[in-house]
Amino acid sequence: MHRSRKITTDMGRRRFLRGALASALCVGCGPGNWAQAKWAQAAAGSFPALPGRVLVNLFLAGGPDFRHLLPPAYSPKPGSYGRVFWRHRARAFGIGDTEAALQRHWNTHFTPASSGATRFGIMKSCGWLASQWRQGNVAIVCNTFGSDSRDHHHGILVMDLGDIHAGKLDQGSGWGGRLAYATDANAVALTNTPRPFAFGPDPAAPGDPRRNSQDRLIVAADTRNIALHTVHGGADWRSPDEYVTRALQSYYRGMAGQVDERSPYFRLFEHERKLREFGEAIDARLADIPVPPELQEITHWEGPVRADFGIQARNLYDALVCADLLNMRVASMSFEGWDSHDKQAESIEPMYADLFGHNGALARLYRALPDPVKRQMLFVIAGEFGRQLKDNGGNGTDHGFGNVVLLIGPSVRGGVYGDMFPESELARMDDPSPDIDGRTALDHVFGAASDWVGPGSGGFVFPDRASAPLEPGVEPRRFFG
Repeated sequence: MHRSRKITTDMGRRRFLRGALASALCVGCGPGNWAQAKWAQAAAGSFPALPGRVLVNLFLAGGPDFRHLLPPAYSPKPGSYGRVFWRHRARAFGIGDTEAALQRHWNTHFTPASSGATRFGIMKSCGWLASQWRQGNVAIVCNTFGSDSRDHHHGILVMDLGDIHAGKLDQGSGWGGRLAYATDANAVALTNTPRPFAFGPDPAAPGDPRRNSQDRLIVAADTRNIALHTVHGGADWRSPDEYVTRALQSYYRGMAGQVDERSPYFRLFEHERKLREFGEAIDARLADIPVPPELQEITHWEGPVRADFGIQARNLYDALVCADLLNMRVASMSFEGWDSHDKQAESIEPMYADLFGHNGALARLYRALPDPVKRQMLFVIAGEFGRQLKDNGGNGTDHGFGNVVLLIGPSVRGGVYGDMFPESELARMDDPSPDIDGRTALDHVFGAASDWVGPGSGGFVFPDRASAPLEPGVEPRRFFG
């Protein structure tokens, strides 16, 4: 049963938000959100210390098949999980259902891994993920769930809001925005369009999940072009756009001192002034810290990583450099394209390599970051739902229920949490549309991550956590060392 919620539509604010994307920066004008006192504290060319722990939410839109990335070890033993699974997934891996073909694919394409008695593999093209696993920096939280439907829009909404009871038309604050509010900080969207995940609660009613605010949202879709455009003197010729920019710049400067603070227009002029000062401070910081060549390389479409995500990785690097200016404790990223009904191996394996390969975006980012920064950062990686236990009769998998959440960072206590390959699944392999059981609600996983960022914040971010389903034997407090 879904809780009834009031549907809120603040169209004026949303239109403004979309317009602000042109400058790649939208900052709420609420009090306390500006880190003005810290603007000049970082030495030129240095990597400033983070203002606190930072959660990076990486959302894989489309429903990622983590069983394709992390399958059970192949076994020739009849009736074993390692045999039954591979026979029912052969076509999704693009191979024939013969013992020789299955064994060869396992040996060739996967690095063996284990946690206790659980034996599984990590795709060999995802070498960075395998190295983080060996270092004990990866928690694989199994049988997690958000939405109980197979509808993309509903599943994404549930994951963004952090509410397993949310209906398809519900609106409200996102769990990342609530975490930013709980830590008196900002959520930074590194994507072209901010997700509701980063919308904060209404400061007038922070306990009401039906209401939201963008006062603590910063949109940084292009961190190297974040300031409002400024026209400087000295040029003999100007384009029409430059004339308009110069006129607007002069208008705002001239009117700023004339508008009474009680005027409804005062906020508009204050917003322009803050945007300009804030953008100039970011530009000044980044001018002394160039983009590492490894990250710059993946911001182009001809580069080795899909550029839309490569740009976000570059944006994250810059946001961490400027975390004190941004007052950032939450960052939002997105990687789309995981709906693998057809040609699954061809479609998602290159994307997994873009994410997790030795030459992928996250590996490049990690090589560019100082160790103290990495120790203060946590990746939370999930999609809106999982895929089904078996292939769909062709070379893909259809929408499912339960899935995996990955927690990655030096503060993570690595291991497998929950039953990765329940034996009970074997009896359902031949059923039509068999799902992975959803046993652990997102409240517990994301709530534990929230507590890591700001001790005690998980209860505010996920107020229904205590009553949410949790797989027996899974202890979220153990996710972090």
